[in-house]
Amino acid sequence: DGIELRKALLGREGYKSIPFLFLTARDQPEDMMTGLLLGVDDYLTKPVIPGVLVQKARNLVERCRASEGRSRQELQQAVESVTAQLQPEVPRLQGLSFVHRCEPLGVRGGDYCDYIELADRIVGFALGDVMGKKWGAWFFSVAYVGYLRSVIRSASASLTAPAAVISRINDLLWQDLR
Repeated sequence: DGIELRKALLGREGYKSIPFLFLTARDQPEDMMTGLLLGVDDYLTKPVIPGVLVQKARNLVERCRASEGRSRQELQQAVESVTAQLQPEVPRLQGLSFVHRCEPLGVRGGDYCDYIELADRIVGFALGDVMGKKWGAWFFSVAYVGYLRSVIRSASASLTAPAAVISRINDLLWQDLR
């Protein structure tokens, strides 16, 4: 029955947030209360007017879509805020000018570029991209870019030869993979 189905879904991690609308012949207050305590989105008793059922289902779908849209927008704003803080400072060296342009194809957050001043008139450039543009890559990339930037700056603080800097970065990253 619907109550047992709802309980089973709540017991499974991937199914807890599925929107749920009860359509049942159980019209006693305690049955309704049981359903509502299980977090159902609506509880309809039979007989039901078909148009009412269809509209309630449409409303539920629209609420879910709107909620998902708000969540995506909030996450996008958070990622853009953090990403803006990670924008590189363009070095100023006499006789040279640097310009870069980084335009993400889709969701912002997985791209990384930075300038690293290694020594007088020696500038390194780091470039990276997190593969995959789904939610997991999004969350991962923002945290990882900050981590990577720290590793690169740490490795380049005492070294000036590009090969030595890259070797030190590799060593530091490898230590964290163990």
